[in-house]
Amino acid sequence: MDSQLVTNIISSIAALATLAAVWVAVIAILDNRKQAVQTDYGTYRPLLIPEGILLLANEQNPRWLSWGEYQLSDLCIRNVGSGVALNIACVLYPPSSYIIDGKRSDRYQEEHWTNWLRFPIAPGDKGEEDPVRKGNSASFTNRKCIRGRTQEYTFNAPPESANILEEKEPMHLARLIITYQDVFNRKHASIFDVIENIGWKLIADTISIVV
Repeated sequence: MDSQLVTNIISSIAALATLAAVWVAVIAILDNRKQAVQTDYGTYRPLLIPEGILLLANEQNPRWLSWGEYQLSDLCIRNVGSGVALNIACVLYPPSSYIIDGKRSDRYQEEHWTNWLRFPIAPGDKGEEDPVRKGNSASFTNRKCIRGRTQEYTFNAPPESANILEEKEPMHLARLIITYQDVFNRKHASIFDVIENIGWKLIADTISIVV
């Protein structure tokens, strides 16, 4: 075989090997950057939870919310995550329907309490704002639901069971939706239900929500 041809073949193989090595290096750099971003997301991830006892028993039925209460002074929001929470809003809704005089009724499903926090909440701190107030959420959303990556959550808690004896779990007395953003401008939602005789229960903690 001609020596020049052999030289050209060897040079071509070396060039391909070099190109492959460069490509592997580029992929490794991109993977490292992606891992670094994910690490930053986790390092600065806020998580908001409710604190306080929700005392809103209705005189007609202790399982119903008291519609006459103007504000929830004992309810506050705490950041138990590792990042600052920004643009915080929360809204509390009752079940989608009650059993009234033996019939299912959605008469009260639009009743709600809302709070818009004017200041961020740092990790470990709680919102020192005005209490959650009746109504005041005309611009919150018209859809009354939160869409996560794989599931949609309504603002209302599940409906009251028609037969207490057939209930599989205690009644969900109310649902609290907390929306906020992290320093990367990602939108989050923490969704909690108040469970009868138990208290707050986390229903979902979602990232990249759509309201």
